[in-house]
Amino acid sequence: MSYRRDKQKFPKGKVLSGLLVLFIAYVIFGTSAGDVLHKGLERVSIPLWRAEGESMFSAGIIGAFQSKLKLTAENEKLKKELRDLGLKLLDRNLLYEENLLLKEKVGRGNIDESIFARVLTRPGQSLYDTLIIDVGSEVGLRGGERVMYEDTILIGSIAEVGEKTSKVKLFSTFGEEISVEIGENMVSAIATGHGSGNFEIKVPRETPVKEGDVILAPSLMPHMLGTVEHIESKPNDPFERILFKSPVPLFEINYVVVLLGK
Repeated sequence: MSYRRDKQKFPKGKVLSGLLVLFIAYVIFGTSAGDVLHKGLERVSIPLWRAEGESMFSAGIIGAFQSKLKLTAENEKLKKELRDLGLKLLDRNLLYEENLLLKEKVGRGNIDESIFARVLTRPGQSLYDTLIIDVGSEVGLRGGERVMYEDTILIGSIAEVGEKTSKVKLFSTFGEEISVEIGENMVSAIATGHGSGNFEIKVPRETPVKEGDVILAPSLMPHMLGTVEHIESKPNDPFERILFKSPVPLFEINYVVVLLGK
């Protein structure tokens, strides 16, 4: 069986019209229709490409800036978490040491009592490296009692006692000295305050001390002052400088613990 296929006829009028357009374009522009179309597309496309490129460039700058802000915020958050974690770890180690000392202390009398006190003024509100707290002679303070931050960090001692208030002098007060022991080897030394929570210790060169070592105030129940942050050594100097800073936020202290036994 055969099927008849009608030949599709292309309108001659359209062909002639197309040829006429190409001829007119050649006569007017002196070039081929393809070039005319190409140039026309260029004139339309270039502004679009430029606009798109500028938009992508701006978006890239904004995106990079936002990423930097995000990274900065995350970095600060991680620093705070690391500091808090370090304090918790040090606290746990100190509790372990205190537990051993408590076992040795059995039969030697009662453990020193303590008083919880609210801070009325702190550095920035009072003289630098001093606190004013809301307890005094009426609760048994006489002066010289040691003062702790959150039962963990030793920060100072009672310098002046009133009836209802007392002044705490921080150990980091410039020129203030306190005996300390450093690291696992319990190296004995003197820490000197440099103000605003900063301390300096001088020890002979080659002393077995390293960064990260815990610094304690020696007593029957030793308390932490901080950790070794930097060791400075010079070729012609027979001593090394150990620098450390109290981990306590001095400008944010709201409460302290006063140990009644000196």
